[in-house]
Amino acid sequence: MSRRTVVAAFSLLLLVAVGGATVWAGFFRTQRGNVHTVTVERRAELSATVRATGKVDVASKLPIPLTQSGTIRVVAVRVGDAVRAGDLIVALDDARQRQDLQAASDALDAAQYGLTSARAHGAGDPGGRSAIVNAEAAIQDAQRRLDTARDALRRTLVLAPVDGTILSVSVVEKGSYNQGQEVAQVANLRDLILTVDLDELDVPRIGDNRTATIIFDAFPGMEITGTLVSVAPLATNRGGRTVYEGSVTFARPPSLDLRPGMGADVTVATRTEQNVLVVPDLAVETIGAKTFLTVLHNDGSRERVEVRTGIRANGVIVIASGVSEGTRVIVP
Repeated sequence: MSRRTVVAAFSLLLLVAVGGATVWAGFFRTQRGNVHTVTVERRAELSATVRATGKVDVASKLPIPLTQSGTIRVVAVRVGDAVRAGDLIVALDDARQRQDLQAASDALDAAQYGLTSARAHGAGDPGGRSAIVNAEAAIQDAQRRLDTARDALRRTLVLAPVDGTILSVSVVEKGSYNQGQEVAQVANLRDLILTVDLDELDVPRIGDNRTATIIFDAFPGMEITGTLVSVAPLATNRGGRTVYEGSVTFARPPSLDLRPGMGADVTVATRTEQNVLVVPDLAVETIGAKTFLTVLHNDGSRERVEVRTGIRANGVIVIASGVSEGTRVIVP
């Protein structure tokens, strides 16, 4: 895995001797005595980027909770199992729920018998109508109890809510657990993201352009394109470094057998400027809030010129105003 560094989307040239002058970092550099100069040059495009390391993760992990307290009778899945929506995950001991269901069913039968009896004996009886109303209310109450008992029995079976793969199982058979406790996690392993650690120094560089280039450790010969979609608002300490967790989405190529936990190098384009003037950033001098270049005129005189700068990328800086293309500036 590569170290975090800010890089540019262009290559630096090696030092090459050319007739008493030197091509350095893509600039024509001359030396007159102890004075080194470069010319301000124009480039079609300059992109600053941030490099980070990351790991493949699932885009969404869905916890599966118990919907009522009880003792686990059966654990039907293991980590790595593929499941379909509706498949059994765990089953609770249901003896009490079955007893409650039977009692509720018997109570409904009794209420229905009571209504039949009230109707049979209520004809012509001044109090018969009241008995019928009470019997009908008893049936409604018994039906509600039966519905509740059926629901409680149904909820002793914990089913997979979606298609996916079991990532974790956190209960054991014969163990007792409370309502709401997580029994397992399921995820769609075809829906993957990259989780990257962005150094705190890089976070301010990230702008609207968040295109990412990804190279997976397991597939070093292939680059794919993604997008940095979010950066965590709170920092995390990683081995003494302050980092912010970012999420990178990408379209998974069918040919890549990607799995959660695989590592990757990620390069995020933070900002791109086109048709720009550039100089080595060593040529720039900052005094207070102002930035200057020292211009060397043809007669040998020097002039400190205030300039406005743009992005920096791997030792090069954009000059937005103050000097023109071809101007010779001194590099200390």
